Amino acid sequence: MITLTPSAGEQVRKAMQDLDDEELALRLAAKEEADGSVSLGMGFDLERDQDLSVVSEGVVVLVSPISQPLLQDTVLDY
Repeated sequence: MITLTPSAGEQVRKAMQDLDDEELALRLAAKEEADGSVSLGMGFDLERDQDLSVVSEGVVVLVSPISQPLLQDTVLDY
């Protein structure tokens, strides 16, 4: 489902070093706008019920059920 490139994984791991909570993971979100475009967002968050949890490049990535269809086969690069 979600894949991070090695460089993206490295950047996310660096950013996570500044966090004081080891339970946080990278959350990716997507929303379809009225004009058909897709808005993307990301941040650090705790896992919630029904989240898809994927590990890529040593990073736990969380995706809510609503965002899953829009993020199918996404590659995150840096």
